[in-house]
Formats: sequence, C-alpha cells, structure tokens
Amino acid sequence: MCLQESEVGVWLQGRTEHLEMFVKVSAQSAQLEARVGKFLFSFAPGLAPEVLGFNDDLGVVVTRKLEAINLSLETNANVWLEAVQTLASLQGSSLGLLTELQVPTLDLSALLESCQTLISDVKQLETLGLTPKQIRDVQTVAPEIMPALEIVKTAGLPLTLVHGDFHANNVLVEHGRPKLIDWSETAIASPLLDLGRFLEFLNRKHLDAHPAREIQAELIAAFFAPWQDQVSREQFFQAARVAPFIATLVFAARAWQHEIPKIPFMVAYHLRRAVSIMPNPKP
Repeated sequence: MCLQESEVGVWLQGRTEHLEMFVKVSAQSAQLEARVGKFLFSFAPGLAPEVLGFNDDLGVVVTRKLEAINLSLETNANVWLEAVQTLASLQGSSLGLLTELQVPTLDLSALLESCQTLISDVKQLETLGLTPKQIRDVQTVAPEIMPALEIVKTAGLPLTLVHGDFHANNVLVEHGRPKLIDWSETAIASPLLDLGRFLEFLNRKHLDAHPAREIQAELIAAFFAPWQDQVSREQFFQAARVAPFIATLVFAARAWQHEIPKIPFMVAYHLRRAVSIMPNPKP
C-alpha cells in the first residue's frame, strides 16, 4: 500500500483478492464525493471511477482503481476535446436531476464580494504571505471583478452541476477515454466555472510546451457545443474569455471561506494568478 499527499486529503492505494482500489481520506467531503460519484456511475457510466463505498464519519471514499494516466500527460488533442465536451454534455443533460444530488449552490456575487473584501484588507493579505508589491498587484484586480462577472451572467447559461476543480490532473485517461475524478468540490453554478478552471490550469508555466495550448479555441468550442441551441455563441465566447479570471477568484474565495479545504498559501496563489490573467491588466 502506498501513501500520497493530495491537496484535499490523502490517497491510499490498496489491493484485495479481487480488485485494486483507491481509498481517499478527506474529512470534509466523503459523503458529497460518494453521492456524486454514485450518481455519475448510474447516470453516465464510464465518466468517473466506480464508488465502492464510503464512511462519512471517517471521511473515507473507496473507488475502483483505473489503469490510467493524467490528462496532462496525454498529447492526443482529441482526448482533450472529448474531456471538456463530455463534462459539458453531462451538465446539459443532468439539469432536471440537480435537486436529487443535494449539492451546494454557489452564489457567485456573494463569493466575489467576499473576495473583494479580502483584497481590500491588507492585514489579511499579509497573513497569507503576500509581499507589499504582491498586495499592490492583487488590489488592482478589484475593479475588474464585477464587470467580468456581468459578462458571465450575460451569457445566459443555466446553473448546473459543476465539478468545482476541473483541470487536467483531475482527468484520467484510461484506454484513450477521459474519466473525471475528485468530485469533492462539486456544486451548482455556472458551467463556465469549470471551463475557466480548465483553461487557467492549462496556461500555467509547467504546461508551457504542451500541445493542448495550441487548441484552446477548439476546447472552448467543444465546451460550447452542448449549449449552442440555448445561448449566443458570441456571448458565450466573450464569457469564456473572462471565465479563467472569475473561476480563479471563486476558487480563492471558497478556499478562504473553508468551503474547500486548502491551506492559506493556496488562497494567495490563486489571488496572484488572478493578477496575471485579469481581462484588462493595468500597465
């Protein structure tokens, strides 16, 4: 059995006589992740690993092991396109079933207002480890937040199931097919949060030379495809432009409010990321 630290808990890999499995220890999210995992396995078989069991008191979720690699190691563009389109299709087709899942609904306006409050509080930013220059940089973000949110709202996408932390390391590729893992931050919100999180992660430095960088327009189009009969293409693509900025700030705000278990430097990291990707950067 091996032990590996993760951002949201601890993973154990084990083997029984009949199968290999992963055991995830995450005190705050076991029940939610198990509930969503079981829903996905019945509603969209093959999209996520099979949940074998969970113990909410212990914060443990047991899933069947996949023989897979992270999407970040996959160079086939079609697999990347399938990953985003698969999630978007799930979001569109599950609209009528959201009440059954009993997952939290995100109030984006309230979350971003809390982020603005944090950004204006120098002492709090200092406790996160930001330097004086980084604090000044982060505070340039504030005027861009609500205009960007308005663009997201104007796109007119319905609230739906969002993964909450949709990025290449939370997509596994098994036999050429993508599977989504780590549903511990699932919520009801605009699907643009998932697209934004995915694009923000793709544009981090460690993926500078990744071929998926060259197909970002195609990735956005693939995510748009299931929604094309419901929303304007022009407004969707405008919203996709600001989605990484909004998704990053929402992630920081949720972490700051402890809706997702992150250590403080992760909040600081996402605030700094927001500076580098805000829609109208200051000179």
